[in-house]
Amino acid sequence: MGFIRELTFKSYNAHKMNETFKKIKELQKKVKTLEQEMMDKEEMVEQESLQLIKGKRPVLQDLKIRPNISGRKTHGTLEGHTNGFRYLTNKNEKIELIFKNIKHAFFQPCDNEMIILLHFHLFSPVMVGKKKSVDIQFYTEAGVQVVDIGDIFVKRSN
Repeated sequence: MGFIRELTFKSYNAHKMNETFKKIKELQKKVKTLEQEMMDKEEMVEQESLQLIKGKRPVLQDLKIRPNISGRKTHGTLEGHTNGFRYLTNKNEKIELIFKNIKHAFFQPCDNEMIILLHFHLFSPVMVGKKKSVDIQFYTEAGVQVVDIGDIFVKRSN
């Protein structure tokens, strides 16, 4: 398989040249991201399969995840199973965390904080969306944040 090292283009139409240049750059970005995704998937350690609990199981609902799966805040549920957790989004995307892969787990209650947080640091990374991650957080907002606007308004003196 050969590689193209250099290309030279000539044109009297500058607009077409700029358009061609942009298309080439976009194609290069796509190829680099695909190669990176392939490398990330190859480096991933195969973890054991999740053993699902049939029937009633512990569930935390209306949680968000960091890092985001699809680029924006995604709501979902975190289910407890025999040997791990499964996070299911409203768009049927899933992330499975096996207990053996969890190195540290932290819980932050809502004491003087606006969010309740569950953080997992993993031994080996898992794919979250298209990126691999060793730190995963599940959180929910405990209440509505209130902003005191009393100091913002300045009284005019007559």
